[in-house]
Amino acid sequence: MKLCKRSGFISLLNPIYAAITVNKEKAFVALKQDISLEVWDFGKGGANCTREEARMINAYLDEVRLSLDNCYEGLLLKGKLVNTRAVKNAFLGQDDEAFTLNKLMTYHSGTAGKRLALRSLNITSLPSAT
Repeated sequence: MKLCKRSGFISLLNPIYAAITVNKEKAFVALKQDISLEVWDFGKGGANCTREEARMINAYLDEVRLSLDNCYEGLLLKGKLVNTRAVKNAFLGQDDEAFTLNKLMTYHSGTAGKRLALRSLNITSLPSAT
């Protein structure tokens, strides 16, 4: 995990980011957690203190690491392209949604229905085959 120092002013708390690296490409995800520079260990990438707050943050960071690893492995197992954007989107829950036939028909009716003439939208009954 990476700690980014806020520039321009002195801050007691600094945001924590997860750095995702795939094939020398990097992407960052804000973890919405803040920590003091005094308890951050830059070498370890986590809190370096025995206080309860540090233990909780380290446990959270371990969960994030595990989740990122699971996203990476999941993309490999599905045979999808694995890059930083794909891992980040999988981690954030923004996976590409598969289209079902029903969704495609709804989309087509919504987009094509506005451009077609009114008479072309009428449903006619087909003659029964006897």
